[in-house]
Amino acid sequence: MQNKQQPLVSILTVTLNSERYLEDTIRSIAGQTYSNIEYIIVDGGSTDRTPDIIGKYGGTVAKWVSEPDRGIYDAMNKGIKMSSGEIIGIVNSDDWYERDTVERVVREALEHPEYDVFHGNLMMCSPEGEKIFLYKPDPGFKNIWHDMTILHPTCFVRKKTYEKHGLFNDRYRIVADYDFVLRLYKAGVKFKYIDRVLANQRTGGISCTRDRDAIIENKDIVISHGLSSFAAYYDMYFKLTKRRIHKFLERHDMKAVIEFKKRFQKRKYYRQ
Repeated sequence: MQNKQQPLVSILTVTLNSERYLEDTIRSIAGQTYSNIEYIIVDGGSTDRTPDIIGKYGGTVAKWVSEPDRGIYDAMNKGIKMSSGEIIGIVNSDDWYERDTVERVVREALEHPEYDVFHGNLMMCSPEGEKIFLYKPDPGFKNIWHDMTILHPTCFVRKKTYEKHGLFNDRYRIVADYDFVLRLYKAGVKFKYIDRVLANQRTGGISCTRDRDAIIENKDIVISHGLSSFAAYYDMYFKLTKRRIHKFLERHDMKAVIEFKKRFQKRKYYRQ
């Protein structure tokens, strides 16, 4: 890619006591095939080795701050405000990008200036980094009023889109990304799907460990965007029932049932 076609891309990572995996995340940015990156880390006042790790990578980390915040989405909003890039991506402190992720996104952004958000596939991995199963989004948004239909760790958003439509609503503590995407969808923002793995995510994130709270928050979000309370509560109770069944199977060690989807998704990944 020629220099004249290298827009600045800002990548954000928010951290809080993230010493276990943060270096993997930073190295995934340092190893990108695209060079014009502004890497920003917003730390919530870590008391472990996180600040020391950030300090080791002064050549990669362009800006960072360590101070208390009101939660993960407040920290993301800080990072967006600190960003100078035309395009902004967010990679969590235990996740990582593929080596050519930023290059692929920039190529699509240059070829398709009419699109505002770029997103792709997500590989779910074990805490040790082993590939488990592949998530693909619903680029047609058929189920957008049911749940998040694209994969936020893979998303890159033009800065002008944040400026026009606003940042994350941090009154939502777990799935404010869903509120943000629903807001963009309703406004007619154009999403470009890239059929490649763009990000890798370890299991155990906040939306996994607080899945019951996430389901309830989803209900509040869709009601705030105009869905009827009846439909929203029906959907919430349906999801909570599915969750209880899953937890029951886990408690009774019915692993064959629980792992079926993962095995299917793993085969799907290796067929690509």
